[in-house]
Amino acid sequence: MSERRCGPHTKLVDNENVRISQCPCGSYHVNFVRRGFSLQMGEAEARALTEGLSVVVRVADAEARGRALGTLPSN
Repeated sequence: MSERRCGPHTKLVDNENVRISQCPCGSYHVNFVRRGFSLQMGEAEARALTEGLSVVVRVADAEARGRALGTLPSN
């Protein structure tokens, strides 16, 4: 995060589940609307969270299709 001062945020995502905005200071504010939980993070943390959640979505998608990731179909 930079030394710039906080001010009006730029809205990046706003839906019924999550609201994400970027502060002029460089931090990202993530608000989980239904949970009432908020966190503030820098760019590196946002990237790490995105990478981790990407794995979660792939696993959930595979489970929804009825198979585990990394399992080859039997012939």
